[in-house]
Amino acid sequence: MARYESVLDLIGDTPMVDISQLSPNPRVAILAKLEGQNPGGSVKDRAAKAMIEEAEKEGLLTPGCTMIEATLERFGEAQARYEELGGYALDAKAREILAGIGFSQERMDADVGTLSGGWKMRVALARILLAPVGLWLLDEPYANLDLDGIKLVNRLLELHARRGGAALITSHGAYAFTAGTPRRIPLRAAAVAVEP
Repeated sequence: MARYESVLDLIGDTPMVDISQLSPNPRVAILAKLEGQNPGGSVKDRAAKAMIEEAEKEGLLTPGCTMIEATLERFGEAQARYEELGGYALDAKAREILAGIGFSQERMDADVGTLSGGWKMRVALARILLAPVGLWLLDEPYANLDLDGIKLVNRLLELHARRGGAALITSHGAYAFTAGTPRRIPLRAAAVAVEP
């Protein structure tokens, strides 16, 4: 077990977990970054630490010195940049999407690790909806979903298609696919066949 002299030593050393086994292709490496394991549970830890280290390097922050004004000014700059990049809007948009796919406020604030497989799948769908991407690559999007969840996925796919998006979906069963799916491509022993 690793020992650290200070909680600050943990910042920027976010654990990465190899989840490559989730890919059927052995040449693909997939790493999951566990941002929630940062000391403050947020990516903002790095920004705060960097600001403090820069102030120390420039001599603006020394032992016994209180630099509230400079610190607040720098925090204000960082906060303005965060807002400029859409950070606050992203949080509001994420909550709006989660509410739209059935999350209560309590469930939104819960640790994702405590959710069932179906609710985790909804979290994954919400992440996809947050990203303005034209092509969705979905592997087993119906896994662990109840009938309401399957209907939700189909509604989201139809909405995405109406907005000009496309989706490549892999699934063991075509039963859940929306009736509006233009083409299915069944894969059989490395052969590809396109059905109308």
